[in-house]
Amino acid sequence: MRYHVGTFDPVHFAVPHGHAGRSHGYERVAVIDHAHGSVHMGVGISRLQPGGRVDACVHANERGIYVLEGELRSEEHTSELQ
Repeated sequence: MRYHVGTFDPVHFAVPHGHAGRSHGYERVAVIDHAHGSVHMGVGISRLQPGGRVDACVHANERGIYVLEGELRSEEHTSELQ
């Protein structure tokens, strides 16, 4: 995959594999993943309902989070994002 330009349909938001029972109010839709031809990278749009949570986890690579609306409280960092 060299370039991917696309959109997503909000109807495809779902609890990601492995997060059932480890999150509450968390959903994600893939924008780029193996189904789009990407071997090493994934990009998605996630939403977390008010009062929702995602349990702590470990990743073998970097992760980025962009907060588009609302507030995020992280137990990993000492400050809250607003």
